[in-house]
Amino acid sequence: MEPISAIVGALVAGAAAGATAVASDAVKDAYSALKRLIVDRFNRKAAVEMIEEAPQSEVARTALKDTLKEVKADSDQEVLKLADKLLEALDALGPDKLQRANVKIGDVMGYRDAIVRDISATGDVTTGNVIAKTGDAMVTGVTAGNGKRKS
Repeated sequence: MEPISAIVGALVAGAAAGATAVASDAVKDAYSALKRLIVDRFNRKAAVEMIEEAPQSEVARTALKDTLKEVKADSDQEVLKLADKLLEALDALGPDKLQRANVKIGDVMGYRDAIVRDISATGDVTTGNVIAKTGDAMVTGVTAGNGKRKS
């Protein structure tokens, strides 16, 4: 993996894990150190904040990648060292914790029925208002967190 991709990947994974309850202290510390270095040394706070707000966003990833290329962060040995440290901390969590999902569904409105069902996530599931103009409004078959069904 090219150095820029490794740095961006580490920041994205660190931000995503940090936004959930799965991050260990080692992940939080390594992420904070890498983030602080990029913000302080390269003055790229906005690009990092975009990743924190939406780690899954391709736009945010591209912006971070472009800005890190621009400042040649991939040739900075301290950045590379901290990115490796973060990736190692993330790897130590294991795939089960890294794959936790937090599902958020906004308001669901339907003219007749509004139904949200059969959602499964190992993280949290949150729904907004489920409103049906006529008929039933249902939320069923939602499995979250510890695997217990919520309805």
